[in-house]
Amino acid sequence: MKKLFFFALPLLLISCKGVEQYRAGIEELASNWGNTTTSITDFASSVSNDLSNYTKAVAGATLDDADAMKLKPEQTAAWDAA
Repeated sequence: MKKLFFFALPLLLISCKGVEQYRAGIEELASNWGNTTTSITDFASSVSNDLSNYTKAVAGATLDDADAMKLKPEQTAAWDAA
């Protein structure tokens, strides 16, 4: 096991030496990732707010039982169709 470790250690050090050339790309990706995450989070909260507003609007558009009793049959049919 020691022999494998001492064989792999120089290979690891040599392979990590070329990482510096990709630093700018990695940092740019990290900053873009943060901006993208922020915009997606904002969009998701906007959709959630819209959904709750639509749910409230639909709940407010229901017809009370007392008002439904006052409607004529053709009006009740039109309301149900809508």
